[in-house]
Amino acid sequence: MFNKKIFGIVAIFCLIGLVMIILPGCSKKIVNENSNNNVIISMSTKASGIEMSELAEVFVLTIDAEDFPIPIAIPLTLEGSFLVGQMIVPVGENRIFTINAYELPIFDVGLFGALIYQGTDTADVIFNSTVTVNIDMFPVVPLLKVVPRTKSERISSLPMGDPFTVDVYAYNVPEVNYISFDLSYLTNNPILNFLHISLGADLPADSRVSYEGGNSSVTIWLDRPNLAGPLVDELGNAHILTFNFDSHSDTMDDFDTTIIAITPIILDRGNGEVSDPFPLDSLYLEPAMFELFKVSDS
Repeated sequence: MFNKKIFGIVAIFCLIGLVMIILPGCSKKIVNENSNNNVIISMSTKASGIEMSELAEVFVLTIDAEDFPIPIAIPLTLEGSFLVGQMIVPVGENRIFTINAYELPIFDVGLFGALIYQGTDTADVIFNSTVTVNIDMFPVVPLLKVVPRTKSERISSLPMGDPFTVDVYAYNVPEVNYISFDLSYLTNNPILNFLHISLGADLPADSRVSYEGGNSSVTIWLDRPNLAGPLVDELGNAHILTFNFDSHSDTMDDFDTTIIAITPIILDRGNGEVSDPFPLDSLYLEPAMFELFKVSDS
């Protein structure tokens, strides 16, 4: 079962003037008393920083429970790599915390666009105590996502000369048994070298990939012999491919930027005799951008 998290959120809520807490990667939280029946919850939680979605722009936290007449909803502000907000929550058990991540509205119609990611967790809100809520966000739309990494960590910058990989993930594309696309990686200077492709860890054992290109893009074709079955799990999710690169610093510029993107796309669910293309108008493509910098010799 594919269970790769898009980004993880560990939200620590400190209640009722209790203490000041510092967590690794998180800022201080101070909460003041409101009443015996309600508490003010201040939230400042790291949204896994650079693992955050390139598509999500609007974040909303809702809190619900059986004894709530209506859910409580507040916007969260993304300040750097932190989601920040404050709300008043009635004390009680089984409070359901949900974070929705939306794209921006199209043509400024409405408060936000389509829901892209969602995650939820349940916790008790107790007077004069600390509540820990762990929320892992997952895509809720059909999505192909690229994630550049080095040493298994998502990167936003990379020293020129270092190797890196680009993982490609598929979400919510059930029954797909054939995938083809171009992966582009443009820079101002030709300092990226494509090396080879590895099959994703979630693919069936008989999966096969072929590819060509390498200057600024690679075209891939991925399937199973005789289209033996889906490449993805029953939910349509899989880590499908890993692209391996190295880089060099043979350039006059100290900085460069690359955008790694997927286009065009073919996803098919057919049996080889009859094509059954996945509807691409519902598919989201999530690129990634990172900077390359030259390391000083001094």
